[in-house]
Amino acid sequence: RRELLDPRLAPSTDFALDRETVRFATWRASLSVNSSRSHAFQMGTTRGAALFLSGLLRQELALPDSIAGAEGLDRSVGELVAQFRGALPLWELGFARHVLALRGTAGAAAGPGAGPFTFRIGGASGQREALTGQELFGGDFILFPLRAYPLSSRVGRYAWSATAEYRFPLLLVNRGVGAWPVHLDRILGSVFVDAGNAWGPDLSPSGVENPLRSTLVSVGAEVTAEILGLYDVVLRMRGGVGVPLVAAEGVGAWIRVGLPF
Repeated sequence: RRELLDPRLAPSTDFALDRETVRFATWRASLSVNSSRSHAFQMGTTRGAALFLSGLLRQELALPDSIAGAEGLDRSVGELVAQFRGALPLWELGFARHVLALRGTAGAAAGPGAGPFTFRIGGASGQREALTGQELFGGDFILFPLRAYPLSSRVGRYAWSATAEYRFPLLLVNRGVGAWPVHLDRILGSVFVDAGNAWGPDLSPSGVENPLRSTLVSVGAEVTAEILGLYDVVLRMRGGVGVPLVAAEGVGAWIRVGLPF
C-alpha cells in the first residue's frame, strides 16, 4: 500500500495516486550443492567447494493493459543469482594448514522492473554478533562484497564480484583473562584480492545513465580472532585494511564479525 504525502509529511489533499494498492505474486527456487569441510584448528573451509543457485520471478498483478510491460511502471522482474565458494589446502606451517579460499558471485535481472538499483556491490560482509544479538560493528551479509570500497559503489541490473584469499595461522593463544568470561583461542591472518562490477541499463526510464565501466579492484589484509564469550558463545572478530586500485579514494578500514565467506 502506497500513500502520497505533502511537504509537511501529511496525507496529500491536492494529489492522489492512480494505484494506492499494489499486489505481487512471487516464485522462488534454489539449489545448493556442498562438499566443503573444515579441519581441526582451522577457521572456515579447508577443502572442497559449494555451489548455490537462486532464481526469483516476481509478477505485479492486476495491471492495466496500457502499462503492462512498461519500464518504470510495471515492477515485474526476474532475477538469477549464482555463487561459488571453494577452498584448496596448501602446506602445513604453524598450528593449522594454509588455505587458498575462492569466492565468486554473479547476478542478472530482466523485466520491466529490473532497474539500475537491483544489485549493489561494495563493502565488507559480516554478521550480527551473538553476545548482544545486535548488529554491531556495521556488520551484515552482503551478496556482492568489495572490501575497501563503500556500499553501493556500483549498482545495476547485472553484477558480479570475486575474491581470492590466502589464509594462514598466526597465533594459538588458548588463554583467558583472569576470571573474566572471555577466552581468546586462536588468531588467523589473510591477504586478499577483491574485484567486482555492476551496470545496466545504459539509460533507465528515470534518466539514470549506468553503462558498463572499468572493473573495481582492491587488495588488503585481515586479522581474525576467535573468542569464547560467557563460556559458551563463539565470536570471530575480524579487522582489516584495504586499498582500492581503481577509482581510488584512500585506504579503507573495517571491523566485522565472522569470516568474509
